[in-house]
Amino acid sequence: MKYLVLLLILVAVYGTHAQTRFSRSLDPFGGIHEFLTDLRLQGDTLLVRGAALCTGLDKFCTVSGTYNTANDSFTRLVLQEDIQIGPDLLLAPQGYLLPSEERLQGKNISLSTLDTNLHHLNTTNLRIADDHFHSYTIKSSIEFNNRYVVGAQALDNQDQITVSGNTVDKEKAILFVLNPDLTTDTVLLLAPGPGLTLKIEDMAVGADTVLYISFYNRYQAGPNAFPQRKIIRGYDQNFNQVFNWVGPDFELNESQTSLAVDPPGVLYLSYYHDFRTQIYAFTGQDTIQWVCSLDNFNGQGAVNITDLFIAQNGDLIGAGIATAAISDIGQTGYIVRINASGKIKWSRVVRINKGLDPVLSAYGFRAWLHSILELPQGDLMAAGQIFSWQHTPNTGGAYNQDIWLLRIDSMGCLWDDCPFIQDVITRQQWLPLVSAENEWVVDYHLPASAVEIRRYRFSPDSILLAGRFYRELIFSKNMTGGPWQQTGRYFREKSGAVYNLEPLTGPAERLLYDFNLGTGDNLPPNPDIGQAGRKIAAVGTTVLADGIARKTLWLTGDVCIGDSLQWIEGMGDNGMLFETALFCASPSEEHIAIRCFSTAGNLVYLRPGLAGCYSSTVAGQPPVEALHVYPNPATGTLFIHLEQPGHIRSVRLGSFLGEPAVEFDWTETQHGIRLNINALPPGWYAGSIQLQDGRTQSFKFAKI
Repeated sequence: MKYLVLLLILVAVYGTHAQTRFSRSLDPFGGIHEFLTDLRLQGDTLLVRGAALCTGLDKFCTVSGTYNTANDSFTRLVLQEDIQIGPDLLLAPQGYLLPSEERLQGKNISLSTLDTNLHHLNTTNLRIADDHFHSYTIKSSIEFNNRYVVGAQALDNQDQITVSGNTVDKEKAILFVLNPDLTTDTVLLLAPGPGLTLKIEDMAVGADTVLYISFYNRYQAGPNAFPQRKIIRGYDQNFNQVFNWVGPDFELNESQTSLAVDPPGVLYLSYYHDFRTQIYAFTGQDTIQWVCSLDNFNGQGAVNITDLFIAQNGDLIGAGIATAAISDIGQTGYIVRINASGKIKWSRVVRINKGLDPVLSAYGFRAWLHSILELPQGDLMAAGQIFSWQHTPNTGGAYNQDIWLLRIDSMGCLWDDCPFIQDVITRQQWLPLVSAENEWVVDYHLPASAVEIRRYRFSPDSILLAGRFYRELIFSKNMTGGPWQQTGRYFREKSGAVYNLEPLTGPAERLLYDFNLGTGDNLPPNPDIGQAGRKIAAVGTTVLADGIARKTLWLTGDVCIGDSLQWIEGMGDNGMLFETALFCASPSEEHIAIRCFSTAGNLVYLRPGLAGCYSSTVAGQPPVEALHVYPNPATGTLFIHLEQPGHIRSVRLGSFLGEPAVEFDWTETQHGIRLNINALPPGWYAGSIQLQDGRTQSFKFAKI
């Protein structure tokens, strides 16, 4: 037995005072695969269990550790080479229990005991007497009725079934029930019945002293029909079945379920089904209290919950993985908080990047959370793994899988203003558009009239029209003040949707924006202006000069397929002032092109190519090398506007799926460069332009 102990003094990295909340990557043993799978809390001490490659990188071993939550530092992190990988860490009077499985041969499940200093005491092998069971794998473990239950799987070569003309061993669930002294009490075999597979996924103990187990079940519905489903069974203290729930069939492989039970006895199940994660709340075997659907990233990705627990105030908290390449998210951590009535309080997408974690030399391109719990003062602690390039993705080198430890407050924030929480896609609070603090400076033009420079903003007070409160859009031709003139156009905003009412031209309001929409969603036309149908072509994020990530949508229309329109959260259309009301409609005589956009007196957006905002009421200057990428989404040609196109050294492109970026040929134009992207497959791409002086500028676009 080898013990490799590492004292991690994180103060050296994060300053003389530890930050209250953080997101950290750890590579304690210099391996290429290290991650945490389970957390337990005892007082101020956090116990962790994970895995790492060891002994010449030919097998997985256990990582265990103790962490002081009071000063945010590891006191010990140990690599135990004789204890193999396992998903759980159990508390015991004599120390800690580590259920493990032999990954190389898959036929040996063990239970190792550690003392409170993480020293190995002994190991007990868990076996089935009959030798016709093979390929043991461990799934989940739990303490139940003063005993320990280790859930596992095994194939049975004496109980077989015919699938598509082939004889297949049935996969049975196994429950090793152990006494407090770790002697075997009972071994229970749970057969799939008329089917092929009964696989344990998670366990939870209810207030009614019932052990709930969720299973994946592939059953036989006909001679050649083997549909899949999820089921929950409940067992009393004598392991008699007292609860049974059978979920709907599904055609595709769904994610693993997670269970939790609150003190009143409500059972919660997270379940990814029909391309959306849902949380079920059961108050009885046949009673579903509510179902909460989690955001599926607008049809372009998924949320998988890997761990559930009940917070001190009764909220349900889940952690797992969010996947959405179309939204510039990739695979990363996801945390959601739901109240007892099934309403989402908040959901956070948390990414690893250089600004978030100073230890990382490069951006992480994948991140998962496996386990989450609540600290006594209400902070949330989550653990998992991140994937990051060892050197640079440009070289195509290997990636490193490291431990990820995350601490956030009860609202899901790292700091008070949540600067690194990327919750644009799932946010509940949208950046306001209908606000007197927002201002648009525009070129206003009518046929046969000279171009005017105008400032548009919303009235500071609201007016009640048709039973709703609106703010009027007003404008001034004076760049330093009023007078402000009326437009007769009124706007209101609710939950990410903006509505426009023009009482003089029609009594009905129009939907101007809806940032809750996703890729493929359709907007109904505005029939009173002859507008054609409109469709969301792509969804993403953009960051303007204020550094805040904003949700962005691109639109196309039924009769203007070659054209596109971009919506930016909190700002509106990109280019034309509120053009969406007339997009894909008969051309209007009024032409209003945005020069700049500001909020609270700070410059947020400036049209590329302009020297300034033409308004003394805003602060800030445009960047020296302003980039403007268009059209976006693009089909065959992409244009990039720069102030000084002759100063370009190289252009690199890479996708959001982890492939390394490569140099890309470009053609210089009068105002920038042109890229031929005909050969690129559809998807999201990130690019960078290196200038002659070594500086770089980043951009992103969608190819459709």
